[in-house]
Amino acid sequence: MVSDPEECIDCGNCVEACPADAIHPEDELPAGLAPALEWNARLAAELPMATTRVVPLADAEQWQGRPGKWGTLPAGLAPGAPVVPHPAGP
Repeated sequence: MVSDPEECIDCGNCVEACPADAIHPEDELPAGLAPALEWNARLAAELPMATTRVVPLADAEQWQGRPGKWGTLPAGLAPGAPVVPHPAGP
């Protein structure tokens, strides 16, 4: 899940609602998460807006707080990675 910085009104509701404590106000973002700002903005334009509560994936707890998890993403998808253009649709 990502948050669209163009749509965000900084109300803090998503920060409080996130069970994994994975959402931070931009001015309180831990230094290690700084690369996620660009990543979040880029993906927000590509993904649908979350409008309902989603059941966490079965393995969600094993990923919560796991160091180095960005490195498990496919090349070009991790925060701070060079942008890899998506292939054209059908």
